[in-house]
Amino acid sequence: MNELPRSLNKLLLLLWLVCYTHAQFSAQALVRGKHYRKSLSRLELCNDSLMSALKQQKKMQATMDSLSEVNRGLISRLDQSDKFIQEYGCVDLSGTHWMVRSLRDSMYLDGTRMKEAKNTREWTEFYQTGEPCYVRIPKESNSEFGFLYNVHAVNSFYQWAPDLLEIPNSEHISALFNYLDMFFTDMELNERGALLKSADSWPITPGINSTGLSIMKGGFISGESFFMDVKTNFWILPDNKAEKVEALSFSDYNNQIGIFSRNRTDNYGFFIRCILKPKKYVK
Repeated sequence: MNELPRSLNKLLLLLWLVCYTHAQFSAQALVRGKHYRKSLSRLELCNDSLMSALKQQKKMQATMDSLSEVNRGLISRLDQSDKFIQEYGCVDLSGTHWMVRSLRDSMYLDGTRMKEAKNTREWTEFYQTGEPCYVRIPKESNSEFGFLYNVHAVNSFYQWAPDLLEIPNSEHISALFNYLDMFFTDMELNERGALLKSADSWPITPGINSTGLSIMKGGFISGESFFMDVKTNFWILPDNKAEKVEALSFSDYNNQIGIFSRNRTDNYGFFIRCILKPKKYVK
């Protein structure tokens, strides 16, 4: 009879051990579950932080790309500025940077070339059909070296000319006159041209070229005639609403600076003496 209670006691003890072990495992599992939830929460927090960091990185990258684009534009402009200054020369006249040589460019922004008129027939034909064109002037010593452009080339200037350059308008010309009058008051007004004309290109009335602009004798085209030994004319950017076209005019007969004004319907060919645009980035 004593054996039964002992067996029962052993069974109860074994059962208690099983229950205790289960309770321990359950407690540990609960603790692990809490730790798991904490770890999961931390992982979610880390993930949110990582996503936020990635977004910030993307914004920073976009900003860097934007700055790089600006820098590329600035570097490109500086490179082009150096190129044009080396090729055409540049003088600063009261804050306006004038090219020392006339323009000789004919390539559109898409890489195509402007038409070159090689005879009077083509010159007239291109004008009548509204085609921008130029005439190439042979390079000679002591002469204005550049292309003579028709009015259609001037009207479409910003479709083909280098981005850094522009044709001076009437305001630029007025500013040039004011500059000459202010700094060279000892000269008569009709002698202002001498300050811009070269000293060795005009046999009858040479200039003194105090400004360094070095205007040389070069001629112009009127209709189907080319006049070499009389004047050098430079296009002034025309107002689209104006009935006249104008040019800055220099003569070998005197040292005046004239404004050559004619009807818009007349077929003229003048040089283009560009100015450098105010500082801005290339588009």
